[in-house]
Amino acid sequence: MNPFELCDEIEQQFDLETVPAVWPIGDGENFKGVLKRSERVVYLFEKNQKGKTATAKKVPMDDPELLSIIGQNLYDQLFEDVEILDEMGHSLDTEKLLKGDQTVVYFGSAMTNFGVQIFLDDFLELGRAPAERSSSIGTIDPGRDEFSGFVFKLQANMDPRHRDRLAFIRIVSGRYERGMKVLHSRLGARQINLNQAQKLFADDRESVQVAFPGDIVVCSVVL
Repeated sequence: MNPFELCDEIEQQFDLETVPAVWPIGDGENFKGVLKRSERVVYLFEKNQKGKTATAKKVPMDDPELLSIIGQNLYDQLFEDVEILDEMGHSLDTEKLLKGDQTVVYFGSAMTNFGVQIFLDDFLELGRAPAERSSSIGTIDPGRDEFSGFVFKLQANMDPRHRDRLAFIRIVSGRYERGMKVLHSRLGARQINLNQAQKLFADDRESVQVAFPGDIVVCSVVL
């Protein structure tokens, strides 16, 4: 399935407009990198040893060096694809994006972490600010000083040595500090200790000292 077919399937299956922020150059063993369309800059894929993050060299799309690096066929294909995207593709509409009517599409290599940083950098620019939330005591504004949050996911048995549960908590208001005590509304306002909170990203875990509205912290509960 080529990138155009993939975008078309997303639009048909999810009823979403797709806006590719980056575009792949080649695929499989012939994968050379991605073009970041807004910058007109190619991030060249340079494979490292297995298990290590791939590095990226940046080359402007109009740099004559690009032709010699990726070859005539991929060079011609890239410029043809970009012309189609610019003439016939959807333009980024922030209002549609935040309403869930449009999605930005990224390509890369998950195995080597290539292209992920481009997505993360864009997410900081495009992501929605912390929003107010409805609750049993009314609407909670993210600017409220008192700490509040909600558990949106439980994941069990992550550690084979224990019968444990991980609670994924999105902070709605206030400030999380390690070891703070909070009231659990569904347990009759029982006080619990939010100690050993972590942030998870893929296989990486990082201890959290402080967190703010919009952040997600993960707390382990032993059964």
